[in-house]
Amino acid sequence: MREHPILFSTEMVKAILEGRKTMTRRIIKTQPVMVNGYYRWQPKAGYDINLEHLNINLTNKLCPCGQVGDRLWVRETWADGMNVPVPIIYKADKAWTDVKIKWRPSIFMPRWASRITLEITDIRVERVQEINNADAEQEGFALAGLQNGCPACDTIDHSYYGGRFHFAEYWDSLNAKRGYSWESNPWVWVVSFEVVNNANK
Repeated sequence: MREHPILFSTEMVKAILEGRKTMTRRIIKTQPVMVNGYYRWQPKAGYDINLEHLNINLTNKLCPCGQVGDRLWVRETWADGMNVPVPIIYKADKAWTDVKIKWRPSIFMPRWASRITLEITDIRVERVQEINNADAEQEGFALAGLQNGCPACDTIDHSYYGGRFHFAEYWDSLNAKRGYSWESNPWVWVVSFEVVNNANK
């Protein structure tokens, strides 16, 4: 078992803390390309893979997040707790929502300051638009009808109003300017996890 750092936005940290998020999608940095009718993928030196032949062993070996059974320590936006009786404070906590604080970016969080540890339970490769509403809920995006108490929830088009739609909006807010928009439908790592340590509990 190895440990790897992983970045999450403040909203997604909240979803993890509330038990609403057990899955994350991460862009595959070297995107597969179509060659002679199949997707050819060269994730790193020495590999030239037909995605139709991708198996769990290769997925485990190549995913930069780690392998099934590895642990992820969460990096989130944080600050030194200089004026309060705690060493570290976290932006995702409600107590600091309306307080003016000089926050530190999540990328600079050291291991000792991380309060959330996750264990990888599954890894697969797919295109981002393959997400369904069930997976979107695991990503932290519930059905709009359920969130708003919509009495016509069973009749609305969940492909538009459901969690998948809201996930797509959030995806673009993070990735569109980087060239990986929802419309471009990039290939992604789909990493499922469970929380094994939450210092808040």
